[in-house]
Amino acid sequence: MERTLEAIVFPRPGEVKIGTFALPPCGPEEVVVKTRYSLVSTGTELRIWAGHYGAADKFPLIPGYSLVGEIVEVGEKITGFAVGDLVSGRNPLPVPGIQQYWGRRPPTTAI
Repeated sequence: MERTLEAIVFPRPGEVKIGTFALPPCGPEEVVVKTRYSLVSTGTELRIWAGHYGAADKFPLIPGYSLVGEIVEVGEKITGFAVGDLVSGRNPLPVPGIQQYWGRRPPTTAI
């Protein structure tokens, strides 16, 4: 089953839009989390949007670094978490086709 996510995208400094991206399958040591709340820092993201904090050569990019969401899939090697659990975290996994900035994002893949 193909999954997609919608995310805030900064295509270039000073511009923002919503993009749609394909997600890779859930790996054996991963969980897939459906974002309920995105924790966006207006100061940090505003500065990244303007090209500061080393972001000038990273566009287009997905900003943000933290979320609260519901686990919708659990990899076969994961213990202690189940579908339906609410979690918060950062995402270290890249979204294919676009850079992520400021910490890369949760021990999850957000959808």
